[in-house]
Amino acid sequence: MSPSPDKTREAQVQLSAPVDQGKGSTSAKLETAEGEVVVGDFRVTLPEGRWQVFANERFAIPNYAGKAYFLAQTKGNRLTNVAIVVGAQASIWPGVKASEFYDCGMPGMFMAGMQAAEASRTSCWLVTSAFTKPWEQWADKNVKISSGLIRSAAGAMMARGITFPQDLVQVAFLRSETWGSLRVQFMFSPEAEGIKGTAVENINDADWAPTNISKHPEKVRYASKLKAWGERYVPMFNQAFENAGRAAEARS
Repeated sequence: MSPSPDKTREAQVQLSAPVDQGKGSTSAKLETAEGEVVVGDFRVTLPEGRWQVFANERFAIPNYAGKAYFLAQTKGNRLTNVAIVVGAQASIWPGVKASEFYDCGMPGMFMAGMQAAEASRTSCWLVTSAFTKPWEQWADKNVKISSGLIRSAAGAMMARGITFPQDLVQVAFLRSETWGSLRVQFMFSPEAEGIKGTAVENINDADWAPTNISKHPEKVRYASKLKAWGERYVPMFNQAFENAGRAAEARS
């Protein structure tokens, strides 16, 4: 599961590649990435293995533009790992203000890595849980899903017969400065390692919820293992961010 820089090879995914959005034929070939994914000037290291791109999107806010990818790994028809990469950069160096990542203070956080906030930058990484029940209802616009990217990816995966474990454990890395921002989320399935959770309908009732996880020692151990993984990964994340900043400044 751990990303390894010495095993990384360049594998840029193309935003223009056709990606099934959950409608029509499911026979279209999915774009793949291995080793890293490139979003603008950000070169983000991926955990080992082949990743399929199930959704991508462009977005723009005043003075900034960006791209986002939803990548996943499966075993058979079962989702095992997810990688979400969202990068945005200012149209003019050095930009006007930093984006604020609300995730740095998300109430679902049960283990935090580090957190820092200044007038010109925000930075944090954290371990938290993700609940996939709403993904199964991706087509119902009344069902709240955290992003349109995830909604599209859920539709694309379900159209291919891929099913989701109810619970994923997420390690998220977030950083922004005036010139740009980067958010990388990795979601791992405890089920893939034989750790089952209680079937529930509400995220607050899940074994992985902040109020419940302490009752399950095997789940605490799993979350602690991912926290240790995050500690090893965060230097790679910061390097990707800083290299992108130098590249953007060099063009200014």
